[in-house]
Amino acid sequence: FTQLPKGDADLEILDRYFAGKVPTKKNEYTGLLQGYNVIMLCAESYSPYLISPELTPTLYKLSTNGFVFENFYCSFPNTTTAGEYAFCMGLMPDMYRSKVASSFDASSTNYLPYCMGNVFGKQALPAYAYHDYYGSFYNRNITHANMGYDFKAVSFGLDIPLSWPASDKDMIDASTQDFIASDDPFCVYYMTFSGHYEYDWSNAMSSKNRHRVQDLDYSEEVKAYLACNLELEDALTSLLAQLEAAGQADNTIIVLTADHYPYGLQEEQYNELAGKAVDTTFGKFQSSFICYVPGMEPVAVPDYCSTIDILPTLLNLLGVDYDSRLLTGRDVLAHEDNLAILSDHSYITDSFRYDAATATAIANDGGEVDAKTVAKYCDYVSEVFEVSTAILDTDYYSHVFGVSGGNREQAYMFEDVHNIYMSNGISFVCEKGYMTPDSDTVFGAERTSSVAEFIDCVYRIEGSPKVEVGSSVPADSEYPEAAAWAISNGLLTNEELSQTLNYKFTAILICRYMQLQGNLSAQQLGGNDALYSLFPALTQEEVDALLWCNSEEIINGNEGESIFAQAETVVVRKQVASYIMRICSFES
Repeated sequence: FTQLPKGDADLEILDRYFAGKVPTKKNEYTGLLQGYNVIMLCAESYSPYLISPELTPTLYKLSTNGFVFENFYCSFPNTTTAGEYAFCMGLMPDMYRSKVASSFDASSTNYLPYCMGNVFGKQALPAYAYHDYYGSFYNRNITHANMGYDFKAVSFGLDIPLSWPASDKDMIDASTQDFIASDDPFCVYYMTFSGHYEYDWSNAMSSKNRHRVQDLDYSEEVKAYLACNLELEDALTSLLAQLEAAGQADNTIIVLTADHYPYGLQEEQYNELAGKAVDTTFGKFQSSFICYVPGMEPVAVPDYCSTIDILPTLLNLLGVDYDSRLLTGRDVLAHEDNLAILSDHSYITDSFRYDAATATAIANDGGEVDAKTVAKYCDYVSEVFEVSTAILDTDYYSHVFGVSGGNREQAYMFEDVHNIYMSNGISFVCEKGYMTPDSDTVFGAERTSSVAEFIDCVYRIEGSPKVEVGSSVPADSEYPEAAAWAISNGLLTNEELSQTLNYKFTAILICRYMQLQGNLSAQQLGGNDALYSLFPALTQEEVDALLWCNSEEIINGNEGESIFAQAETVVVRKQVASYIMRICSFES
């Protein structure tokens, strides 16, 4: 295999590579579930340690029936879009991409024949996807449509109350009417949200279910984690009841996995949840690939596997005719490989574990690991990442199947909006009424914005509450009500109204507003002493705010240059639209 240069993969190299691969053999389970309905859930911050027969009987039922994958590992420590991509694609995401310009974003113009929505769509069968938060967050309104789903989310056709986090049960109950009475096999995909951190009693889902965990012998943080995940339990309970009532229960498989490890729990809290000391290099990633098959005796599957292996396993179970060489995940039930791959190139086999951070192989029996075996596995894991990225970067499926890619021709709302990244933020703020376009055809994307305009956006987010303007705001001020509201709530001072809206002051306003909302604590800012001395031209508040906004990918620098070096960069309206969308869709 010739190593592929990032972003410049050669189709001929890929052709030769795949031609030399041996396809996975069909097996006793090939086509076992052909004709079944499929419901897939990517569960936010899920951990198998939250399951118990008493507290979560539905999850317990799902996890102990059907195929029981005993050594499944979720590949990712954080970032929902990475775990979701691997689950849906059977490929590793490009780990060099950010969550703002993610692999999912790049895939939105690619041909994706093996995504489950497109598999069902090719057979003219219904396929739906849902998320209980804003549909434009992570650009799911675009990416999930390209996977073949009729996608619904908040502000995108799903009529549910919005909170932070929102209710998985509300999502289930608002969506089942779309498919529950179908005479044809259907596919449904859910990206859940109720399990999102922070795990305290300000969390809307934790607070809702607090009474159900208050007597458990755990710390408050662990109880809050369990409480918010009871909303997922309730959603699944409702789903099974509705399938039963509609006569669909016996013909529907349910597949569930995590997007990532529950990083909102500290190490000692996760140990408390698990009831044991969990190895932080490998053990914390052990998770669930739930594959519930109604009426089937449990089948234990001891093979080591990870997130990218779910899709090919399902394709085989459903009897889908697919070329297994073209997915970097593999059908676990073929028992041909025995490997769980983590996002940092670490991996676990049935005989040893490899820690990529230290380049160390640890035998399960405490003995020595053959160096040639380690090198062979390391080469294979590197190929998984390189080939996955090359498939993405080249739109390889479009090439190999001789068809055009996905949503290549995008229709944008305004003539001065030219790409997906601009369009999502601008569409969001216009649909919500948070910003006003220059005209019906022009947004004013490149026009310089102002402090007053930014403040007016967050004022509108808050519902434009009545406020006495008074003498605190200059008579000629732009958006005087918004300015008065902001001053009265400590977002800015009278003098700061005349500031230039550059990166550093935008970051300050964002952090102040996030603190006002309760989404950012004072403890999360500050303590950056080394940076203060490196950038003496910036105040400590400016450094703290820039660092936080950049780390949360709300404000991004340009062309790899330090965000601090761009502190004086003036902000234009298309950027404000993007920042406002990310504030409203904040998911750390």
